[in-house]
Amino acid sequence: MSNHSQPQSARWHVVIPLKALARAKSRLEIGAARPRLALAMSRDTVDAVAACEAVGRIVIVTSDTHIWRSHPARDLAVLGDPGGGLQQAVRTGMAEAERASARAGTAVVTGDLPAARSSELDTAFRLAGRHPVSFVADAAGTGTTAFFRRYDASDLPRFGDRSRLAHLDMGAAELSHPSFLTVHRDVDTQDDLREALPLGVGPNTRALMGELHDLPL
Repeated sequence: MSNHSQPQSARWHVVIPLKALARAKSRLEIGAARPRLALAMSRDTVDAVAACEAVGRIVIVTSDTHIWRSHPARDLAVLGDPGGGLQQAVRTGMAEAERASARAGTAVVTGDLPAARSSELDTAFRLAGRHPVSFVADAAGTGTTAFFRRYDASDLPRFGDRSRLAHLDMGAAELSHPSFLTVHRDVDTQDDLREALPLGVGPNTRALMGELHDLPL
């Protein structure tokens, strides 16, 4: 990894890999509402990222491309999932993001952060500019919700089981800040959703939760 410095004002391109709705969030045992909730949470995540001052291009990688073609983000690319799992989707998205600019960092953000705020994400981007490679851990302290690679680094993220340790092992800096509560809070289970709701979820998730009164939470 290079140690060249990058101005903290440098922009970032962001990759958001999303599972097909039929398979997304399988640990959320909420019946037929699960695909709708997965979509609502991912839309709130994308909207929060798109509102960040530090973000240039957003690249969504998913097999449900038709759902995202009309998203209003100003600079959004939607790529079909190439198959081969999450790592391959991430690599495909990063390659596309880097074509937009050789002098911008590339980040990967998971699509299940319904309470994420753009101000907190911008803080993460600012801190990430100080390190060649860095990440934000999930609320459980075992996974990763965001990975950042400055333009002068070449390391690839290692999402999957125990990704926090994998990223530490590769030398990535773990980013921490008092405002990161919503950036840590990914949603995989009903317990996660119960913890996310009081933080203030985005409008898509909030509207759906208001419509579904009988979810087993």
